[in-house]
Amino acid sequence: MERASNNNRSNQLQDRIFEGLYGEQTKLNQIEIQKYKSNPVEGYLAYVNDFYKKDIPPQFREYPISLVKIMLFSYLKNYQKNEEIPLLYAEILSKDIIDTPGTSVSNKYQGMMDSYHAYKQSIETKNRLIIWELAKNAFLSYNEFLNGVLGLIIINLRVANELNYKPGILKNNYGVNRNQYLEIIPEDIFFDLFSELLHPDLRNAIGHQTIWFDEKRLVVTYQANTDGEEKHLPLEEFIYLTSKASYLGEAYLVGLCAIGVMKSKNIMDKTRLPKELFLFLMEHAPPIIK
Repeated sequence: MERASNNNRSNQLQDRIFEGLYGEQTKLNQIEIQKYKSNPVEGYLAYVNDFYKKDIPPQFREYPISLVKIMLFSYLKNYQKNEEIPLLYAEILSKDIIDTPGTSVSNKYQGMMDSYHAYKQSIETKNRLIIWELAKNAFLSYNEFLNGVLGLIIINLRVANELNYKPGILKNNYGVNRNQYLEIIPEDIFFDLFSELLHPDLRNAIGHQTIWFDEKRLVVTYQANTDGEEKHLPLEEFIYLTSKASYLGEAYLVGLCAIGVMKSKNIMDKTRLPKELFLFLMEHAPPIIK
């Protein structure tokens, strides 16, 4: 029954994309991929290049790009000995992985896409209460999604470092996995940028309804821990935190497409990636790929 429900929701997502609900460019990108079914690498390249040309506000751009780089980094470091591990980024989008029930992020991904569409529409209303409520939903949805994939990122990093892992990482508490992530990441700016998106304290406050918006003072107050400690931040800052993740849904697909290009046996395909991503590839790829 659950599988049927997921299939129905996936079909709904596709319908909404082709109706242009998530934006004309997202619709065109999907049409582009459909055109290249017989040669999927062409579709992957089109999707990746279109995303890198996208007019994303500069203050937000590097956050979705950090996810793309982490996914590609995972593949570059693991493909020679453990290619199946980074390929799990694709599997987890549609089904449970590593024999661990409840690990699929299908519903979380689609929930994030829907909530961000509503959030972006709310900005035009200029109604602070509506914006707050929809920003709160979007913030929760993207953290739920990242909570779902963070364990897989950690597994990829552990395998890259030749460390053992337990599948239970996939079901760890969000805060526990955030700490594990911070402990294992290399010293690269894209890992640090991604860490700025991880907010288990705020996510828990929203989930437990221990957060509220003071409309007169334009301040968000929330309980930061089980001791009842309260923290405060201006509404503008909360909106900024939410907006950092506005393009995560697309970025995840870009990461999958970039991995698809890397799997191509044609070396010239890799040179057709966006310059920024190709230079990243040259910096982090094992010598055999270069």
